[in-house]
Amino acid sequence: MVKKIQCNKCKKLLPHTYIYFSFYKPGHLRGSCMECDRNYAKKRYHKNKSSYKKKALIYKKRYLKAEGSYNKKDIEKIRLNLNDKCAYCNKLLKGKGRIDHLIPIAKGGSNFPSNLTLACSWCGPNKHSKTANEFLLWRKECDLKNRTGIKKGRSV
Repeated sequence: MVKKIQCNKCKKLLPHTYIYFSFYKPGHLRGSCMECDRNYAKKRYHKNKSSYKKKALIYKKRYLKAEGSYNKKDIEKIRLNLNDKCAYCNKLLKGKGRIDHLIPIAKGGSNFPSNLTLACSWCGPNKHSKTANEFLLWRKECDLKNRTGIKKGRSV
């Protein structure tokens, strides 16, 4: 049975799992729930909107400069290869999922289909600018199950 703890901010009693509290660092969960963290992030975003817009423009320029391109057929091939499941946690995508770069554009990755995979709505944002192997190691450190039969974001 999972123990329940109280959020430091809203004082709600919630299960002490990564679904409710997210990770502070591998093996350590935050003290405030994800709902409180989201509300804090929204307030911070509205205060610093201009700096976030600048960062978004920098990312967009970097993305457009990256070599290669892909289309819907390429994504469907990747989806079939992964059996419509997340490349990292094996969650069923049900035709959705996020396009994820195995080697992030920030680290010199490309937009070629060979550098793409699909991730669920949890794994995609939590991967940040890690490579696929770094993210799988991070998941292992956090005691999260990794998908078996996958190397570098592809079925083997």
